[in-house]
Amino acid sequence: MEKISNITFSNLIDFFPEMIFIFNKSGEIIFKNKSINDILEKNYDSVYILNKDKIVNHCKLNLGSKIKNSKDIIFYRDCFLNEIVEDVFEKKENIHNLEGEMKLFVGEQEEKLDIILNVVYFTDNNKEYVLVSIRNITDVKEFERRKIAEYEKLALIGSTVASIIHDLRNPLTGISGYNYILSTKAKNEKEEKMFKRIDRNINKINNMLEEVMSFANGKEKIEIIKNRVKVHDFINYVLEDFHFNDIEIEFDLGDINIEIEIDENKMQHVFWNLIKNASEAIVDSGYIKIKFRETEDKYIFEVEDNGKGIPENLKDKLFTPGATFGKKNGNGFGLLSCKTIVHSHNGEIYFESEEKKGTKFIIELPKK
Repeated sequence: MEKISNITFSNLIDFFPEMIFIFNKSGEIIFKNKSINDILEKNYDSVYILNKDKIVNHCKLNLGSKIKNSKDIIFYRDCFLNEIVEDVFEKKENIHNLEGEMKLFVGEQEEKLDIILNVVYFTDNNKEYVLVSIRNITDVKEFERRKIAEYEKLALIGSTVASIIHDLRNPLTGISGYNYILSTKAKNEKEEKMFKRIDRNINKINNMLEEVMSFANGKEKIEIIKNRVKVHDFINYVLEDFHFNDIEIEFDLGDINIEIEIDENKMQHVFWNLIKNASEAIVDSGYIKIKFRETEDKYIFEVEDNGKGIPENLKDKLFTPGATFGKKNGNGFGLLSCKTIVHSHNGEIYFESEEKKGTKFIIELPKK
């Protein structure tokens, strides 16, 4: 078999982002790659590696003033990593994906990294070696922690509102019943429209309660019942709830007879939220543009305003529970429910925004 030269091997290993050490049978470090210098470039006073399973049995790296060569890095004998290396030498069995922590100190200032350790036994020219790789997974762990915090926040909010929702349904049922009785006695068309609007808003509240209950139960999608609707009628129906003074509404919805297949009630809630947010983002006067177009496999809606835009520090959090901006009574559930409804249609919702210039929300729904 063709052999790779030691120089080529060293250069190759230097490209790896992991910290890599190679130990000989005596427990000495005979090789380290450049990533070690990159990670420890701040000249830390001390570095500890902690095994999460045996937190008290830790490793301290004696770094000296600078890392000039592998001999400047010494793992103390009570270090769990030394135990692992000795164990791998003895059993000749590799260890994969052992989680740990690395704590780095400059004076009293501490920096912590989440790490994964892999330990591999190998031989070369009848000599035994162990390779240890330490991978920094801090960003991955931070992402996981954010997701867990997000779900915990949802669960906390959900458990609080679940009992409230239960209590709200009873009076809503009563209001709906009384409204039906009164509607049968309507004297003219104006009264009929009024009772229909009351009934419509009762249904809207029930739909909102259903969505909040879905969040309380940890559901990322909700049940969708599709029906065919005309785009023009659908948007106009949503706009009946709004009365704008200094805001101009612009439409570009294509053919007046275009029909799409969606859950009408739930998508009304999506557009109601987007239009309401757009109107609240406009400070004095401005416009809201509502557009529709279709491609071979998608329906695409846009809701655009020339309001104050979304701050940079909020953009990554916008579809998470509790994320709100510039609203006196905002609770951060509106866009989260929009996302849930759109995803339940197997669609996507995203936005483009620039502070002091405006925001555009785009919804893409599959035709099939």
